Amino acid sequence: MHSTASKDHPYSKFGTGSLETLKARSDIREQLLKFHDTYYSSNIMKLCILGRESLDQLEKWARDLFSAVKNKHVTLPKFNGKPFTQKELRKRFNIVPVKDLRSLDLCWPIPEQHTLYTKKPAHYLSHLTGHEGPGSILSLLKNKGWATSLVAGPTTSESDFALFKINIGLTPEGENHVNDIIAIVFQYISLIKKDGVNEQLFGEVRKKNKLNLIWD
Repeated sequence: MHSTASKDHPYSKFGTGSLETLKARSDIREQLLKFHDTYYSSNIMKLCILGRESLDQLEKWARDLFSAVKNKHVTLPKFNGKPFTQKELRKRFNIVPVKDLRSLDLCWPIPEQHTLYTKKPAHYLSHLTGHEGPGSILSLLKNKGWATSLVAGPTTSESDFALFKINIGLTPEGENHVNDIIAIVFQYISLIKKDGVNEQLFGEVRKKNKLNLIWD
């Protein structure tokens, strides 16, 4: 995903480092210390404490252990543009895996999800597209002998964008029907767009997330 993003956006950079960045550069330690000194600031941090002790005791521990973290009044950098523009979208990549693996990944850029945490639209979409019962995408693909599994949901959630992915485990026969499978997925998405949000179904998803301790 990083290698297919716009080169004008930082998301296109390699995510974990390379031989050059981790070994060849002689100033790597100085760069890390500089980064730490710049961004290790309390105003861009969040702290969560969970315990059976009283609230007063938990607050005391939090103050004792974390009050020394300085507030440097850091402003996080914002990046112009999006990692996936019209130039990068609507492309298909065929990858030969090292393992004996057959899968199809469909990925879409969506708006950032952090500010939508009380509504969780991506969870609603993942519930619909990832459903495995009668009438679902996976049920149809299994009946055709083309797929063995399907997982759907947001995979990346940054401050200014997110990615929604549907991963489908293919059978050997399904590998020969990739275009047909893609068409089925988009037909299903068209049904979702046509029907809109179902209030009753949204309520069911909300209750399910509460039970999973996700909603609250």
